Amino acid sequence: MSATNKNPEVGSRGNRVAASVLVVLATILSIISVYAVWVDQQVLNPDNWANTSTKLLQNKEVRTQTAVFITDKIYENVDVQAEIEKALPTDASILAGPAADALRGLAQTGIEKSLGTSEAQSVWKSAHRALDQQVVDVINQTNTGFLQYQGDNVQLDLREAAIKIGDRLGLKAQAEKIKPGQATLTIFSSSDIGQFRTVARFLQGLAVLGPLLAFLFFSLAVAVNRGRRRRTVVISAAALILAALIALAAKGVAGTPVVDALATTDAAKPAAKATWEIATGMLSSIATSTIWLAVLVLIFSTLGGPWKFAVTFRRWVAPWVNQRPAIAFGVAYSLFLLFLIWGPVPAFRQWVTVAIFLVLVGLAVWALRRETLVEFPEASSDDAVDKLKEAWTELKETLGSGISKGAEGASSAAKQVRDKATSSAGTEQPTKVDSSDAPTASQASEPGVDGLERLAALHATGALTAEEFAAAKAKLL
Repeated sequence: MSATNKNPEVGSRGNRVAASVLVVLATILSIISVYAVWVDQQVLNPDNWANTSTKLLQNKEVRTQTAVFITDKIYENVDVQAEIEKALPTDASILAGPAADALRGLAQTGIEKSLGTSEAQSVWKSAHRALDQQVVDVINQTNTGFLQYQGDNVQLDLREAAIKIGDRLGLKAQAEKIKPGQATLTIFSSSDIGQFRTVARFLQGLAVLGPLLAFLFFSLAVAVNRGRRRRTVVISAAALILAALIALAAKGVAGTPVVDALATTDAAKPAAKATWEIATGMLSSIATSTIWLAVLVLIFSTLGGPWKFAVTFRRWVAPWVNQRPAIAFGVAYSLFLLFLIWGPVPAFRQWVTVAIFLVLVGLAVWALRRETLVEFPEASSDDAVDKLKEAWTELKETLGSGISKGAEGASSAAKQVRDKATSSAGTEQPTKVDSSDAPTASQASEPGVDGLERLAALHATGALTAEEFAAAKAKLL
């Protein structure tokens, strides 16, 4: 009879293989999901896109390169030197060239300062939100703003733009005379946007289904691996951490070629690097949140395991978890609140993430209580309080004993130092000894071993000089 039949509580080798395959598939899906969620939340979310674009403009390196780009485009499209020549007298036209070069530097500096103002950044943010909203509208085939979806084509409706501009110039009535459809330009045809829309919609779906499928595969792996379910939970949490780390590593590896592609000169590389870091900031946040989720699962699954430290922990918390569950939940949520105040991950500032982790913490405490009720049903909080008091008393006694021993050791060390100092001083100048305490030379001359010992003691303390010690010793012998 096989081992599987002898112990039906433990799954067969096929169960273990199936669980391993499911964990691998879930790990791969988790890696892909991290990137799918990032694209969906970063590129296809106008608010997040606008916030990221504003962060880019707030970066000094990016702002400087933006000012350089705008200045270059102005000088490419406008003959600044010719315009200056027109404004100068004929005999001073020779100064137009140097003036144009000097004006270029001033223009770049002025543009950079202007981009750093809150007004410019507000306009920048609004423009990028509108731009990304147009991209989303193209994907969803929605007619909003200047872009209109007509059949298989995306068209720019200049009539809407003319009306808005005319309203600012006081010519709205004239602009409204333009009939619908008379001022449109085809921007994208079906062949241009079909593939883009397909990819975007696939990523939108994957951002939702990917995490759900990964969770489903991890759960199935735990379910099929009978007899090793707790170990499978630990392995799944470790695999989830590995998936997030792989996503972060891939971001780091891709950073160098992306920066090199963005930066055409060495001067532009700092701005390109800053652009990459800011643009992928949400990716790092998603991966880090995944790691924290896996760590939470790993901690609670380990504390519920058969290991000695885990059993000791459950025995210690059983009285409060069993009889006073409100305290257990309160402590758990207080620790989670401190974690939120710390805020190591930006994603924990979003209500959705906080709500998910609140549910997970509650489920973890509930599972812990369920296990302690089975293992330690007789655990009493009163006994635990008494044990805590005893432990506190023992700790105070141990600390008091340690302090006393430390003080005695320090006193003994100080006495030894003083004795050594006295002995050193005695070799240079003999110390006077009270005749009532120290034996006299005649007493030291008593025959026998006692006499020699007294002489040696007197010499060691400095009461006798070397010459006196030698003379008394010779007399004694």
